[in-house]
Amino acid sequence: MSSGIRPINLARGAARRFRGVAHRFGIIGDGNRSLGSRIERLIDTQAPALMNTASVPGLAVVVRLSDGSMIERYFGFADIASGRAIDERTAFQVMSITKPMTAAVCLRLADSGILDLDAPVGRYLRSWDMPRDRRTEGCEFQHVTVRRLLSHSAGLNVHGFGWAPAHGPLPFGHARPTAIELLNGACGEPLCLVHPPGHQQQYSGGGYALVEVVLEDLCSRSFAETASATLLQPLGMNDSDISPTPSVLARLATRYLPGADSRSSHGDGSGVSLLPQPPWVIASGAASGLYTTGRDLCIFLAACVPSGHRRSPLSSTHLGLLSLDSRRSMLTPQMPLSQERGIGLGFHLWFKRTDTIFAHRGYKDGWWSEAIGFARRYCAIALLCNGDVKERCGKILTTRLRQCIMDYAI
Repeated sequence: MSSGIRPINLARGAARRFRGVAHRFGIIGDGNRSLGSRIERLIDTQAPALMNTASVPGLAVVVRLSDGSMIERYFGFADIASGRAIDERTAFQVMSITKPMTAAVCLRLADSGILDLDAPVGRYLRSWDMPRDRRTEGCEFQHVTVRRLLSHSAGLNVHGFGWAPAHGPLPFGHARPTAIELLNGACGEPLCLVHPPGHQQQYSGGGYALVEVVLEDLCSRSFAETASATLLQPLGMNDSDISPTPSVLARLATRYLPGADSRSSHGDGSGVSLLPQPPWVIASGAASGLYTTGRDLCIFLAACVPSGHRRSPLSSTHLGLLSLDSRRSMLTPQMPLSQERGIGLGFHLWFKRTDTIFAHRGYKDGWWSEAIGFARRYCAIALLCNGDVKERCGKILTTRLRQCIMDYAI
């Protein structure tokens, strides 16, 4: 018997010695602990310098690892005048990152049999119909479906709506138009059908405003109420909302823009004055109305990961919220742009090194945010800041974090 055991023990010893050498030289890592250490070093050493260069007052970075653990870092100020620091409950306006969340709301309703993603939206619309003079010849409105709206393939115009800062004596949000007013051109051009649905992809925030009207007609309540009841509350995204509630406003970071003296700065952030700006009154809740935190964004990204792989750590947490088919459809190109990229339901997709990266950015003067998920590596990145006008901080940092995670062997 001993002659049979000895070769096995020798082989195991050799494997342990190889792993030890490989760890020392960085050839392989020791799972989440090694990856987590690298991420922590990257954030701690690079974030402050990038913030200084870009004159960013506050930054929240949250990275979720495959075992469900979170790396959280908070830098700078949510409000400079009061000295309020960025923390785990600081809320940000994340603009277009709302779109994947809206897609998930629709998929929840589809899983429940309430909504058919492939039915003509006219089946659900009671309060609005597209005028015939806004339909390009040869384009049929009956071919517009929720699936095509969510994947920007419905043939609609209006890349994004205008926004208005909250100011004056009126309460916050008072000036926000209704979704129907948006479709009729309250914040710019009206929604029109410019391409045959299903033939090409053209980014359309206007299409998401139409989704908002569809869901409000279908559910007989506001989109914010539907989103909260079907997605935010079940996921435990307790610090997120579509409406500027008193709780959100109390935690909302102040957005900042560089002052007029920015041109005379030294290029390293020194000498730049930051001017506080009022919050944006969001035109479309479904397109860009989400107020959230980095931690809540990572919870949402984790809930979108398909669970077919045996290594998934998410089986007991939120995987029951969306069906497996729904999660797969979110991360499946509805109309592939190339072999390397596409658009799913709500998310932009990239296919790199045996993984599917699903992501969305959200930005508007004074805000810059990005949410990135990794379908096979089961990781997520959420970065939010209250001032990054020329993408000299957030984009650089998320690119480096993404590369760090992609370098982790699976």
